[in-house]
Amino acid sequence: MILLLLGLARADTAPQDLQAAEGVRLLQAGQARPALDLFWGILARDPSRLDAREGVVRGLEAIGDYDAAARAAGERLAYTPDDPEWQHRRLRLLGMVEAHRAEAIEGYRAFLAQHPDDGAATGELATYLSWTPGALPEAVETWRRAEKLLPEARWVRMGLARTLAWSGALRESARRLDTLIAEDPKDPEARLARIDVALWTNDRATAARLLKDMPDDPRVLAARSRLDVARGRVGRARSEIGRAHV
Repeated sequence: MILLLLGLARADTAPQDLQAAEGVRLLQAGQARPALDLFWGILARDPSRLDAREGVVRGLEAIGDYDAAARAAGERLAYTPDDPEWQHRRLRLLGMVEAHRAEAIEGYRAFLAQHPDDGAATGELATYLSWTPGALPEAVETWRRAEKLLPEARWVRMGLARTLAWSGALRESARRLDTLIAEDPKDPEARLARIDVALWTNDRATAARLLKDMPDDPRVLAARSRLDVARGRVGRARSEIGRAHV
């Protein structure tokens, strides 16, 4: 009888296992909405399935619904409240929602008090601080801590360089961005950030050099229009702005 019951239990979960595997495949294929339908169907029958709850979080994040993803991450975390991976994921998603950013920042501070060597969490806290009015000095210091923990992480070095520029430390920002560009001359993010610094310091030659071979996209066209304005070419600037909004 016991073997029969175990066999029935396995038979009952087998279709859900197949659905969960299909949901993962759909997520990997970039088909988040049908994946979500599968994961929600599994949870309707068995709310305790953590793989389905994790799939819901990933699916909601993939479609850009960070508010719902943060709530789903909190529901997943409730099953293993001491799990640092899911504490971290929930905070990252909360920080993506402006209305929850202050809560995320406080949560990161508490998390890092327990996990001070977590470079990724330190960098994410720095990101959200840099988006918060009045918090740029703390953001810069937090980026510096992240850089010590992750000295080779390009996203951390880029975040520090950008935040230095926003805080007015243009010389250090330019130096750091020049290093990033030397390492990867085609990196559009580093080049656009360096163009910003060049235009803020009236270094039109550097801005023109960096813009010279960049492919047209709205941000590049907008940067070219700003350079034209700095050069007094207002008519050409209007043309670039028009192309950027096509």
